[in-house]
Amino acid sequence: MGGPTRTAATSTAPALAGGEFQWAAELADFVPALDAASPVARRLKAQALTEIGERQISANARNYLLSAAQCLVCDLK
Repeated sequence: MGGPTRTAATSTAPALAGGEFQWAAELADFVPALDAASPVARRLKAQALTEIGERQISANARNYLLSAAQCLVCDLK
């Protein structure tokens, strides 16, 4: 089966591809809770937050989401 970490990570990618960015961000939250060292989940969460942030009309929301995505990506380097 792959376990809960793999299942959550593989469910996130189709949600991103389908344009369901909020759902993808929520799914990606489950993986770090199960496996904090999973870079795949952090990348998927960052991608989802970036997509949501780019669609915001509120400057504050846009800045928050893009900054959160950047923090996730920078922690991977």
